[in-house]
Amino acid sequence: MTDYEPVTEYAELLAGRRVRFQATLSEIPWQHLISLPEDYSHVAYVDFDGIQIVAYFRERPNARPPQSLMLAGEVLEVRGQSKRPGSADVHVELQIKVEHFQAS
Repeated sequence: MTDYEPVTEYAELLAGRRVRFQATLSEIPWQHLISLPEDYSHVAYVDFDGIQIVAYFRERPNARPPQSLMLAGEVLEVRGQSKRPGSADVHVELQIKVEHFQAS
């Protein structure tokens, strides 16, 4: 996992950046936009730096909340309509396409 930049804060996540960070599988998923990358069919919700983000996996992680995982992959920017009815705002989320992971 040395090809990935270590990050410790959500503010360091930038679309297109290849990063690695420690996160915890979320016990309660919130509402999020979902945009499955090709060949990534498993979705998990992880808590990182006090913020929940969507993580896409090629295979389902063999872990249960609130287990901690080291994630490495590419940060994605996902855009969609606002969740508020009648709003024309665009909602933007940062998510991660997990290329490698390890349970801790």
